[in-house]
Amino acid sequence: MLESFGRFEGFVAVIGCGRVDSGPTRHSETALLVTLKGTTDYYTIQWAERGPESDEPPVNDDRWQARLRALSPIELCPILAGEAAPYPSCVNKSCALTRPCARRDGSGHRARRRDR
Repeated sequence: MLESFGRFEGFVAVIGCGRVDSGPTRHSETALLVTLKGTTDYYTIQWAERGPESDEPPVNDDRWQARLRALSPIELCPILAGEAAPYPSCVNKSCALTRPCARRDGSGHRARRRDR
């Protein structure tokens, strides 16, 4: 679903696969994906979980809405030349330009910028 994150647009989806054969046992995988369109870049935030094998992965489960709320607020900060992670100009601040920033409460939810 298309959503607004401050001044930026984003897309949120929950995807899953009920049977994955990799690893020691067959299992399911479900993920919450958030994609944000920044000023010049796109950013993705992912929360993925494995579960027991199933005919239908739990993509409509209310837990995923709770997980999206747990990641909020998701905001973007300006990119400062030469500044390295953990981006001190952005951590624990309310921001809204072009780099995902940490939550204001300091819980450590951060997204890393990938250069093209």
